[in-house]
Amino acid sequence: MSKIIKETSTAILDYSKQQYLQSPGTSDQWTGIAHDFQELWGLPLCLGADDGKYVVTDSLEKSGSTYFT
Repeated sequence: MSKIIKETSTAILDYSKQQYLQSPGTSDQWTGIAHDFQELWGLPLCLGADDGKYVVTDSLEKSGSTYFT
């Protein structure tokens, strides 16, 4: 898991250096983003979100309900 997080973070950072993703430049902009997340989604002190994806897997033999969804 830690390897995936490191690789993903590095990829996001590299991508942001290409000016496709821009971080807010002032504290007022950060505050505005946090305010918007609170108002729209009820998430206090949140500065961003990431979309999750489902990954289809097969359950292991004799795993019981561990992989039951």
